[in-house]
Amino acid sequence: PSPPPRTRAHPPRGAVADWSVRGLDPALLGWGCLLLFATTVLCEPLLELLPQPDMPVGRGGWTVLSLVVFAPFFEELLCRGVVLGALRAKYGVVAAWLLSSLFFGVLHVQPLLAVNACLIGLILGFVYIASGSIWAPMLLHAVNNGVAYLLLAAGLGDASLREAVGNGRIYAVLYAVALCVFALSALAIRRTLLRLGRTEKNCPEA
Repeated sequence: PSPPPRTRAHPPRGAVADWSVRGLDPALLGWGCLLLFATTVLCEPLLELLPQPDMPVGRGGWTVLSLVVFAPFFEELLCRGVVLGALRAKYGVVAAWLLSSLFFGVLHVQPLLAVNACLIGLILGFVYIASGSIWAPMLLHAVNNGVAYLLLAAGLGDASLREAVGNGRIYAVLYAVALCVFALSALAIRRTLLRLGRTEKNCPEA
């Protein structure tokens, strides 16, 4: 699968982020959810080697509100709206995409959370670039956090996908499918970013 080829060169002049709702394409958001899941499956063996974070998560409405509303809104506004936007204006879209994702990872401090956030940040950053709307990565971020919270609430937060599936063959098939989704998506992302980078280089005021 590949994302729709919709891109906007820059947010409106003087804006912190692009708040347009025209980029809320269900196909792009669905692709983003699929790629988030595929990336999680692929990176699980690596993340299992890192020390588990010591971050107890509470229960209740305030926790849900913080994880699913406040965190996605403010983190995306900072990392994609402010940081990616500023870096993009100075260094171009590819460097901004990479560096803003690294910044997003560093914000999470603990190794496992930092690596996971950096990988997720690459997807969220591209979705912002492709959609031209800060609402798109905010929604994906909220979905990601909401699913993680539901797994924790169900007592499955510490269980790996391999353990949850329980069948080695089924897990191997899921891993192979995730690898295909990731590889095809990575090629599409590379192609889109390089094309957009060339466009911005040729038309810096676009």
